[in-house]
Amino acid sequence: MRALDRLRRVRPFDTSPGRRAATWVPYAMVLLAVAASLVGLTVRPATKAPQGTVDYVIVAGAAGLRWDDLDPQTTPALWQEASKGSIGWLSVRSAQRTTCPADGWLTLGAGNYAAYPRPATGGCDAPVPELTQPDAIGANITNQRNIVRDNQDKLAYGAVPGSLAESVRCTVAVGAGAAVAAARPFGRVDQYQAELPADPKSLLSDCILSFVDLGTISGSGPARTAAVAKADATLARVVAARPARSLLMVAGVSDTDRGNRLHVAIAEGRAGTAAGSPRPAPAGTATCS
Repeated sequence: MRALDRLRRVRPFDTSPGRRAATWVPYAMVLLAVAASLVGLTVRPATKAPQGTVDYVIVAGAAGLRWDDLDPQTTPALWQEASKGSIGWLSVRSAQRTTCPADGWLTLGAGNYAAYPRPATGGCDAPVPELTQPDAIGANITNQRNIVRDNQDKLAYGAVPGSLAESVRCTVAVGAGAAVAAARPFGRVDQYQAELPADPKSLLSDCILSFVDLGTISGSGPARTAAVAKADATLARVVAARPARSLLMVAGVSDTDRGNRLHVAIAEGRAGTAAGSPRPAPAGTATCS
């Protein structure tokens, strides 16, 4: 994916150092990482909080989400995040000619052009990973090693699915698409929930990096409107539960049909202003490198 342009700002431009950091950090960490190259989220010792860093990053993805899906009345959570954050258009790219939902989530986790196995029907449906839950904490994607091997041996991009998860101590995944992005190269998803729990505050603060699948937005008419409304309701719960000093990124991570479209990109939050009062950075902080 690449950010093609910055859409209009909803409020006057703020030139403070924190605001400038909030503008470029999201694009360095995710928009470039999704489709071009891995920009590491690293855990590193810190004697004091560097300017513009955050303690947590939450990536909320909705395959197929476009700007014309947003409306202040029907999607209030998405509209509010767009009003507060840095926004742009995303043109999604993966190792497939058409980036279907599983391709988009896998590319996010690989930080490079990646391809997920297509179903026999050749459809561009919501991801359905071969997933098991041997314990009450995480999950395993059973064919992840084959997916990694196929991307390494059959494609020219050198993508290693799971690279982003390997760059941090632990990740949280909520939903099937999020599991595809969060799985390590050997298939382990550190913490996994099929759906957002009733009280997600603890879950979203367990690891510095969380992925939340807001659902797949496809088709048109009432069915599409209902899917967008459901995604917005899930996002509202994420926003209410996000930890302090967190950066929230909302992205239309893929296409959902054979056409290529422009999708939503929102990055909101900076150190000391997101979902709570300022507090000192812990020994490990999520930074851009």
